[in-house]
Amino acid sequence: MDTNQEGRECIRVLNEIIGDFDNILSDPEFHCIEKIKTISTTFMAASGLTGSTCGSSHVVAVANFALALFSQLEEFNAHSFGNFNLRIGINVGPVVAGVIGTEKPHYDIWGNSVNVASRMDSSGVPGRIQVTEETKQILEREGFEFECRGEINVKGKGLMTTYFLKNPNGDFDDNISSLPLTKRRSSSAVPASGIHQQSNGVNNIQQQQPNGTI
Repeated sequence: MDTNQEGRECIRVLNEIIGDFDNILSDPEFHCIEKIKTISTTFMAASGLTGSTCGSSHVVAVANFALALFSQLEEFNAHSFGNFNLRIGINVGPVVAGVIGTEKPHYDIWGNSVNVASRMDSSGVPGRIQVTEETKQILEREGFEFECRGEINVKGKGLMTTYFLKNPNGDFDDNISSLPLTKRRSSSAVPASGIHQQSNGVNNIQQQQPNGTI
C-alpha cells in the first residue's frame, strides 16, 4: 500500500469512527452535550454550557457518553477487525465560550478547566477514563465507582491526584495504541479523550498531543 492509499484509508477510518461518535450525541440522554470540534484525531465536546443545565446531570451525561464511546469502538473493532482504543480525560469547572473569526466563524471554549481536561487526556492511559478529584467527587455521589491512580506529575499543574472511572461492564482492553479524542464540558465538566490504534508498521494512526487549550 503506497503512502497516498494509506493516507486515504486513515481518513476513511477516522471519519467513520468520528461519525459514529457524532451519532451517539443524537441520543436524548446526551442532549446537554455539545460537540465543539475535532482536531486531527481529537474530539472535543462540552456540556453544561447553557443556563438550562442544573445540578450534576450534565456531568453524569459526560461520564455515560465516555462509556458509550468505548462500547461503540468495541463494536467498530468487532465489525472491521480493527484494533482501536480510547484514552479519555474528564475535568469539571468554569470555561469561557464564544464565537471567533469572520471568514469562518468558530464556536470554541477556553480556560484553565479546559487545559486540565486536556492534561487528563495527555497523561492518561489507553483504555481508561482519567478524571480529576473534583470530577470524581461529583460522580461518586451519583453512584459511579473509581480506582485511585495516585499522584501524577501533570504538565503545567504539578502533582495531581487522579482517578480512573470504572466501567460497570468490566475493564476496557488497554492493550492497544492511540488516536486522540477530546471531549470537554464547561461550567461543570470538561472531558478529553484519545483513540489509539496499534498496528504492525502500516496504517498506524499517530496521536497528536493537545497543545494548551483544547
